[in-house]
Amino acid sequence: NRCLPGGAERFHGRGRVQRGAGAASLHGPRHFEEDVPTLGPPRTRSRRPRRAVPGEAGAVDPLGHELEARIPAAERHGKGQFFTPLPLVEAVLNLVGAPAAGLILDPACGSGRFLLAAQARWGLDAARLRGFETDPEALAAARAQLPGATLIDGDFRAAEGRSDTALIVGNPPYVRDRGQHRDLYVDFIESSLAHLEPGGTLAFVLSNAWLDVGYGEEVRRLLKDHLAVDWI
Repeated sequence: NRCLPGGAERFHGRGRVQRGAGAASLHGPRHFEEDVPTLGPPRTRSRRPRRAVPGEAGAVDPLGHELEARIPAAERHGKGQFFTPLPLVEAVLNLVGAPAAGLILDPACGSGRFLLAAQARWGLDAARLRGFETDPEALAAARAQLPGATLIDGDFRAAEGRSDTALIVGNPPYVRDRGQHRDLYVDFIESSLAHLEPGGTLAFVLSNAWLDVGYGEEVRRLLKDHLAVDWI
């Protein structure tokens, strides 16, 4: 399967499935190679630094842009922390579409880039936005940029699910969980199931490793048993 950089996946939770244009859903055990539309090959882009212009990360998420420039990549990546490029954020939000009502949650919100872009794109009241973050600097940046949003200092995986969220969106950390023999983002998929309302949508940017590695069978079974796959 071909994916956007990092692999963008969208999954619908239990309940009514809302299909996007040209989208297909899987409602039972089937091979992922069948019927699930992919988003095309990754685009290459220049590594040369550019000045932020409207529509880029520096304009939408200036504090996150500053953190990304200031903190060494090796330090950030050691914690599984990646600042999602704004074009990828926008691509995911474009595919998801705005929920008519309900909460929008980023379970590893960082500086708030997905929530900021969703708010700007859809004109959302901050009261509808919720995020979790464990990094103090990133959380401080998110709180400064999203006044009125509920931004929680804590691990999303430990939070009690209330089946009250219309859209869960984001880029969870890519770290092999100690002793679990699987990547940390698998836990974020599992935990999200308890937070989605019936008919809610889960849209994550993920490594495509789950399509091939041993623990990927567990992930694919989880998706087939509990979610209807709309696109990969």
